Amino acid sequence: PNSTPGRVANSPESKPSDTGAISMPPTPSVEDKATCRDDNNIASAVPPTPTAVPSTPSKSRITPRSTPGEKPWLGLRTLIVDDISTVRSITGRLLSVQGFDCSFAEDGDIAVEAVQKAVDAGDPFKLILLDKEMPRMDGFAAAAAIREIQGDAVTIIGVTGNALKEDIDEFQQHGADIVLTKPMRLTSLKEVLPRFFPNYQPQAFLRGTGAQ
Repeated sequence: PNSTPGRVANSPESKPSDTGAISMPPTPSVEDKATCRDDNNIASAVPPTPTAVPSTPSKSRITPRSTPGEKPWLGLRTLIVDDISTVRSITGRLLSVQGFDCSFAEDGDIAVEAVQKAVDAGDPFKLILLDKEMPRMDGFAAAAAIREIQGDAVTIIGVTGNALKEDIDEFQQHGADIVLTKPMRLTSLKEVLPRFFPNYQPQAFLRGTGAQ
């Protein structure tokens, strides 16, 4: 067996004698205390003081930030489009807690550009929350343009402060899959998402990789 730090390893001299008593080896000298030998190695009888060694991150030790059960929509690429910065910020925070991978656009024109860039990069958005009333390009025009780029490969949820049936129908005619009214509640969003992502599997979202 390996020697125990701080003790002298068993030696052949410390065997029971014929009389049944254990004969102990002589007290080791100062030189003898320097090392302790066994069949496999030579270890210091007095363990050296440990020195701090800087740790190097290893990819093999990367761990997930959370489990699928904690964040059921982990890694879902989502674009939040609204001209009011407070709305974008609050919505982004609420969704990030659920694991959504959020990006933002302040109007329809910027949203369409972001969608095209994401498609070209091979990492398209899967969900778009699209406000109706915005400057430059409103939600109707943006929804139609996004459909031209991604077709049915993206889910567009229109968001409007107007609950009139005519507006909701028009939004859907321009490409929205469903329309929610403001203020949009997280519970409402979570209720409708399974319709469009029935078999969604949370994506790997690893600490330290920078990949989302």
